[in-house]
Amino acid sequence: MNVRLAQYIKISGKTISGFAKTIGSSQPSISSIIAGKRPLSKGMKARILAACPDLSERWLMTGEGPMLTSADAGAAIVMSGHHSQAAGRDLINSSPGDPARLSQLEAENNRLRAENAGLRALVEAKEEIIAGKDRLLTMYENLTR
Repeated sequence: MNVRLAQYIKISGKTISGFAKTIGSSQPSISSIIAGKRPLSKGMKARILAACPDLSERWLMTGEGPMLTSADAGAAIVMSGHHSQAAGRDLINSSPGDPARLSQLEAENNRLRAENAGLRALVEAKEEIIAGKDRLLTMYENLTR
């Protein structure tokens, strides 16, 4: 769930801080959830879903179905599932101009792009956490001198 939240934040075009403000939370709270250090509470989930009506609760919690609830947004980003081996063989054996093959390739490309964006957001969140810890360490060192 934490990677999916990071993916949504990244795709929404917001920073973790900006997203936190949108839902009435703090950057450290959201970063902790994304980093897996803190579970997503029912209250936090409710605030996220209320502030982000395009976000699918099913996708957020399970990874199933499209990330976004609107048809327009959902068509752009396909996040659910992996191709089975049989589907992969069908994809390879289909002709290059086959509309079904093109559709599958486009969906897979969109899924990989969204996954990449989510992983980048997760790295950014972890970098923010590290920077915060570095600042705390510096403050502690200055206090103990």
